[in-house]
Amino acid sequence: MEKTLEEFLYDNDVYDAWQFVANTVKTIYTAKCCKDIVIALKARMADTHEQWLASLMDKFSEKTTTNGNVRSLSVKSDDMPVHQTNIEGITLSTTFLMDMLTKDFFQYARNAFDCMAQVVNAACLASKAEKLEKIDFGTMKNILNKATYSGAFPDMQAWFDLMANDSEEFKYIDAFCNRTKHICDVYQKVSMSIWGGENQATINPFYRKSHQHEKKDIAVYLESVYSFVEIAFEQFIDVLKTEVVKHTFIGTRYHNLKVYQQKLKDSPQNSFSAVYLDSTVSVTAMPDTIQILLLNKDSHGEITCRDCTIDTIYINDASKGHEFIGKYVATEGRGADTLVRYRTQKKSNQFPVNCLYSFRQWLILRIKKSFITQIPLWRLLRLAMMPSFRFVQECRSKSFSRSMPKYPLYVIGALSHGLRVIVHQIFPLYLCSVRKCRKVDSHSFTSKT
Repeated sequence: MEKTLEEFLYDNDVYDAWQFVANTVKTIYTAKCCKDIVIALKARMADTHEQWLASLMDKFSEKTTTNGNVRSLSVKSDDMPVHQTNIEGITLSTTFLMDMLTKDFFQYARNAFDCMAQVVNAACLASKAEKLEKIDFGTMKNILNKATYSGAFPDMQAWFDLMANDSEEFKYIDAFCNRTKHICDVYQKVSMSIWGGENQATINPFYRKSHQHEKKDIAVYLESVYSFVEIAFEQFIDVLKTEVVKHTFIGTRYHNLKVYQQKLKDSPQNSFSAVYLDSTVSVTAMPDTIQILLLNKDSHGEITCRDCTIDTIYINDASKGHEFIGKYVATEGRGADTLVRYRTQKKSNQFPVNCLYSFRQWLILRIKKSFITQIPLWRLLRLAMMPSFRFVQECRSKSFSRSMPKYPLYVIGALSHGLRVIVHQIFPLYLCSVRKCRKVDSHSFTSKT
């Protein structure tokens, strides 16, 4: 099931949610380990106590008085069995260990629902996801009840409401964790019978928010709660699959990036590489922000995922070969982390920022291995100024109004930049006519990102 679900999230462009699914599974398994150890400790205490009782009865049967009719036996506190557990040389009271692991069990059970909320944040809200630090079960429930999302994810909203409002197990888990974390301990009671009674290990009752939570048998209730969490998670996954396929908020996630790299043998300082995405529409029609995550699926079906560390992604006009018409710039930093996340890139309004780059790419792709001197000088000058003229036209038509006070400054700045390219780059290259531009390495690749 897990592999199938991983591929399902990959195919629906919400693969970052998989790490939270895996974390939920691990959290539930950790809760199971806590439960199993508590139950095993209780059983061992009972066995130890039964052995002590058997030895006590042996002593009692050996005791006789002078007349042979009355037997007596005294039991002091020092005679009672001591229940202790040794862990790597550390000796702990078994009752203390049971108490600690019971709290851990309920905490991990509660954390599992917070992990599920992170899955919803990544898989359903996707490009509109809230910051990870803000998300827990209660916060996600409130988000899904907003008008914006209740209509988009009705099944998921209903599941969250069912857990929070109608599940007595969830209410107990939530109340127990809140009481023990923020107010005071909910003590356990462990008692062993000597004559005809019953061994007991219970969680004491407590009263919170006008609701009485009754005494619970530790072994029985931990099994019941764990079964509830497992079933709730299975139901959650079923609901998640019905919501993810809607692709409600993944429209700005791009999954085809290409890399263009060129190296000039005679001019290594002018070598460069650029990451770009192809576009069949104008820059203004492109979304203001996009999200990128590096993904790869090999022939064996293994999926590899990495954060996108690329700060600038260019927009290429697919109808004109390699002609970059804009760019996206990362809006957030990235540090060392085990989490992988889609990285947001924002469309820059400062393009073209490098007219020389347009000149170089034209020089390599159009004239290939020709000498610079075989290209008319007027054509080189015209090419150098084209990005500046294009920028001016865009200012006039869409980005700015001619009546704006700063409009002349934008025009003058764009034209002066083109002139600087001519003076500092084109003329020196043209005069060095004996040098031949050779393309040593140029390649591109496409990968799902």
